[in-house]
Amino acid sequence: MTVLFVSAVHHAWKSNEMTYFVINRVASMMQQYFDGMNSCGQFWKMVKRFWKQFLSVFTNNGQKLARQSFQNLFTISWSPAGSNHLEEEEATFFQWEWWIMVIEEKEMDHTLEEVLVFVTRADCLPPLGFPQSCSIDFYDQEPGSRRIP
Repeated sequence: MTVLFVSAVHHAWKSNEMTYFVINRVASMMQQYFDGMNSCGQFWKMVKRFWKQFLSVFTNNGQKLARQSFQNLFTISWSPAGSNHLEEEEATFFQWEWWIMVIEEKEMDHTLEEVLVFVTRADCLPPLGFPQSCSIDFYDQEPGSRRIP
């Protein structure tokens, strides 16, 4: 009988502790967040009312990143047409596209999400997109100098 009582007290204490750390400890911060959202035309009340429409904005939908959507994140700064640099850039970009294709087809132990983290420090695409597109700039190594991007 004593063991059951101690177990019940321990369980109640754990429950109260969890309530504190999960709910009560952050309640004032959450209320400040809600008040701030409501200061913009009662936006939080609208989010609560039409929560399904805002679900993709406030949650990660967990969709896998596709090659085309990954490539659309980048703008490429090419050299002028007809220059020798343009041919080298196209060869380099071909290798980039091949590498992305190999990753997508799971022939490599990396994922597009890992490449996205490396390039942008984001592990998924933001629901509203990045504020600016990522740029790919080419440079050539000049003799006698060492350039670190």
